Amino acid sequence: EAGAARVFNLARQDFDTPLLLAVIIIIIAFVYSTDRFVFAPIQTRLARLEERGVITGWGPELDPRATEHDVMAFTTLAIAQGAHDGVLAILADMPEVLEVHVVTGSGDLLCRIAARSNDHLHELIQRVVHADGVIRSESQLALATPVRRTVADLIAGTRR
Repeated sequence: EAGAARVFNLARQDFDTPLLLAVIIIIIAFVYSTDRFVFAPIQTRLARLEERGVITGWGPELDPRATEHDVMAFTTLAIAQGAHDGVLAILADMPEVLEVHVVTGSGDLLCRIAARSNDHLHELIQRVVHADGVIRSESQLALATPVRRTVADLIAGTRR
């Protein structure tokens, strides 16, 4: 045994209550100071990153396939002028729509959609294309995802 554990065991064997209380106070002071001086600066930095919007969440990143959403599709939507907010509201109400990006090119919105099957994807796309303001859609199925990175990976890679 070493350190505080040895002192604690010696105090307990001898029933020296003042020494035992002193050891407990020392341990509490150590834990408090460690939390205050070691972890507090880290917590402060993390809080600042959250306030600035650098850290946007702490949840786990799940693989859609592991949640029985085996079909991943990217759907480009062409929408009528003035329909942007209405179409976005419909997409936001669909939990299978994982991301929506405003893009340039032949469409206006690019959606990443996770579906349980091709039939389920077809139902989802039908719901989207029948929304007021959607003019046209084009979908591509993701067959595999050979490269998957997060923004944290990007930042870590630039520091090497």
